[in-house]
This record gives sequence, C-alpha cells and structure tokens, in this order.
Amino acid sequence: MLHALLHARSVRISVLFAFVAALLLALAAAQSASPQAAGQASGLGRHDRELLAEARAAGKSTVTLLIAARPGAGSDVVRGLQGLGARIDYRDDALGYVRAQVAVDSAERAAKLSGVQTADLDEIVPLDDPRPTGQANPTPFPAPNASTPRDNPYMPIADTGAAAFIHSNPTRDGRGVTVGVLDTGVALDHPALATTTTGAPKVVDWVTYTDPLTDGDPTWVATNAVTGPAFSAGGVAYTAPAGALRFGTFDERDARLGGEVGRDVNRDGNPAGSSGKFGVLWDGASTVWVDVDQDHDFTDEPAMTDYKVNRDVRYFGTDNPATAVAGLSVPK
Repeated sequence: MLHALLHARSVRISVLFAFVAALLLALAAAQSASPQAAGQASGLGRHDRELLAEARAAGKSTVTLLIAARPGAGSDVVRGLQGLGARIDYRDDALGYVRAQVAVDSAERAAKLSGVQTADLDEIVPLDDPRPTGQANPTPFPAPNASTPRDNPYMPIADTGAAAFIHSNPTRDGRGVTVGVLDTGVALDHPALATTTTGAPKVVDWVTYTDPLTDGDPTWVATNAVTGPAFSAGGVAYTAPAGALRFGTFDERDARLGGEVGRDVNRDGNPAGSSGKFGVLWDGASTVWVDVDQDHDFTDEPAMTDYKVNRDVRYFGTDNPATAVAGLSVPK
C-alpha cells in the first residue's frame, strides 16, 4: 500500500496509518482527571527515567520529549523549554502538545516545568509479528455478505445488545462523530472502510507523525532538484513529466524497516539483480509520482496527493490472485 505525504524538504512514502489526534485528545482528557490541577508537573515516570539513563549511557546528547501542556499553558511551556536550550520540533497550542529535542541533562527539569501536565520520552515500540505461525487453520465458515443480518455469528453484537439498539435507534450509529485512531496500518481501499451509513467517506485522513530528521524513519525520502521530461540519477535514466521536479529513492531493503512486510514491500522475494529501490518524484508542491513497477518511467504512474484530498491509494508490486495474501507479488 502506498500513501504519499508532502514535506517542505522531503517526500514521505507511508506504509503506516496514524491519527496522532487520538493520542493528543487522550492526553488532554488526562489533564482534567489529574489530581494536579495546577502548578508544577510531577516529572518523568520510572520508565522514562530508565530511557533517559539508557540515552546517557549510550552517549546521546539529546532526547525527544513529548509533552502535554495544561489548558492555555502551551506558550509558557515552549518558553520554558527554550530557556533550557531545547529545540521545538512541533507544537499545537490548541491541543497543548509540544515535541522538543532536549539536552539529556535538562530532560528532568523540562518535565517539571510549570504548565507541563505530562512528559514522556519518545521511543520505538516493537510490534509483534501478526502472522499466526504454528496455529491451526480456522474451521471454514461462509464469509459475511450484504444479506448477513445484524444479529450474526461474526461479531458479538447480539450478546451486547447492539443489534437490538440499532434496530430501535437507526440514526444512533455514530454519524456526526469523528474518531481518531492510533494504529499501524489498515487497507484504505477495503470496501468496509469506503463509506459510512450516510454515504460519507469513512476514513477522512491518514497522517504519519514520525519526524523526517530525528526519528531515523527510512520511509522519508530526501529529494534533489531534477528537470523533466528526462533526467539521470545514480547512473539510471528516468522518464518524467516535463518541468522542474524533485527526485529521490525509497529503499525497501533499508535495515531499519520491519513489520509484517519487512524489507520486501513489493513481496517479490528480492530476486538477484533487483535493486530494491523505488524512484520518487515530487513537483515541490502537492503532487507525487512513485515508480512502483521500477521501470524508471514516471509517465505511466498516476499522480498522487494527500489522502484526504483524492483518497489516493496504490500498492507496491502486483497482486497475485492465486495467493491468499492481498498484495503478494506475481513471481517474476
């Protein structure tokens, strides 16, 4: 799956799905529930102090702090962080959220600044492999379809009374409500995620909140200026739309990549002689082309923009319908 996000200096090839608003709203909710209604924050928790000790032992000079400010205190927190020499990487005053690079020796003081509700060190949380290795295949059962009743064996909505509730209250189905989800990925073109009960788009946006400069995320692609309709980069000749553009490459074999797909996003088995690199072209404003078929020609690729604009979705590789896994490439 492919989703392109634009950045002032880079182009993002995202295989993740995240709504950071869910996290921020949860932090905001914690503000009202905290016994510390005002004054100084309690500082870093035990786990974050351990992370800070690990950073110090590893010789790191700075750490990334994720901070939720008390209502109306965002600007005060930013000024306090800057007074400690911190670099503000991101701030949202409406949500009271601040992301900052702070010196290791100043992190605990930063977490105790007046106006700070909570502060946590940024960290990478490894994900379990979702494949059911070693498990027995489930008993075959007919898939649900349009005629499947609300009271069905696929979900426990009858047991919870949800089916009866919706039957009695047909408009109480969540319409008018927007939910933020913090997750690692969904199939945005799956029919179940297409529209709501009122016909509106079900997924309204897809945002990735890793930092292109500090998080070491290889799915951010640095770009350089090129000019179409033809140019060369890294010893490879490319065909492109005419005009001033920016070009970079996404390397599916980068050692920092992981997850279910690992370092083979097009699932072709990384055959001998293949580079594992996908060209990325950006118009410098709002349009991206990705050479997903690796033929070094961008003119046969559709132009893409932010998901919230056109619901653009593409896949790396070619699906093999003979396999049970969607997106598994046809062998070359």
